[in-house]
Amino acid sequence: MLDPKYGLLNQGLMSLGVISNPLFNIYSFWGIVWAHMGGTISIKVMLLAPAFRNLDSALEEASKISGANGWRTFFRIVIPVMMPAILVTTILGIIRSLEAFEVELLLGTPIGLQVYSTKIHELVTWEPPQFAPAMALSSVFLGVLLLMVADAAALHRPAKL
Repeated sequence: MLDPKYGLLNQGLMSLGVISNPLFNIYSFWGIVWAHMGGTISIKVMLLAPAFRNLDSALEEASKISGANGWRTFFRIVIPVMMPAILVTTILGIIRSLEAFEVELLLGTPIGLQVYSTKIHELVTWEPPQFAPAMALSSVFLGVLLLMVADAAALHRPAKL
């Protein structure tokens, strides 16, 4: 739909006379971001919606009774209580963005745009394969993931009384 030459949205707008040149280009940085965010946002909503739905309203009511305004309640009550769910969802989003491959390979190759995972793929598929730099990049990626998971695990540890 967003192809600059054959996309239905661009062709429809040009046939209506709204635009003279294609407005949308899926083969651009912002096109790739748009395509990638389609699945990412829905997953984040599915993970965060139940957490926000289960937020105890008594905490917010107690804050308002104590004289706090909406912003103070949000920053002092809602954010700290929801931080584990927000953190886990953020980590999952970061992991997904770092391992993103399909959309970036299909849409980024025609314009020469590479992301971390497509660079590793390119190094491995060269002739001859460049396994050493690909392994170095992969090891850095695994190290970052290990630190993020360890950080998330430390936040979920029960407090000692």
